[in-house]
Amino acid sequence: MPVPIVSFVGYSGSGKTSLLERIVPKLKQAGLRVAVVKHAAHGFSMDSPGTDSWRHCEAGSDIVVLTSPGRVVTMESTPQEPDLGAVLESVTSKVDIILVEGYKKARLPKVEVRASRRGPGLPCPEEELIAIVTGEAFPAKPPRFNPEDVESLVRRLRDMAASSVSRKEMK
Repeated sequence: MPVPIVSFVGYSGSGKTSLLERIVPKLKQAGLRVAVVKHAAHGFSMDSPGTDSWRHCEAGSDIVVLTSPGRVVTMESTPQEPDLGAVLESVTSKVDIILVEGYKKARLPKVEVRASRRGPGLPCPEEELIAIVTGEAFPAKPPRFNPEDVESLVRRLRDMAASSVSRKEMK
């Protein structure tokens, strides 16, 4: 079975990043290797103007790799946004579970994070949802988790990863 991939979706300000900040350490404590892929729909800047790596990018380098003790970052210029499948493929051999923040339209199992029941409907088809995280009752079929109780959601994610790891070991 491939590495489990779960996308955390929700409208802006719903608490996706905050929830992932609480989930990742718990998965790490369980001994899992975790990747997080963040979709920055409006672009991003990872480097500060004036730093050496910024200067290399500004000079026209197609790829700039930053290394330091314990960390490697690769920045690559692309003519268009990379395909999510290619991004996921590049990390699957290195981790036990991949958590994606965003990519509402990708056909992945999803956890919807809702700040409240009010507002727009579901941001994705209900059949793709494996859970909804909200402090309010919500009339949808997937299990609902309270944002204050991440342990139950973490247990579900750990089980998904464990089943994947045990299948890898059987090969």
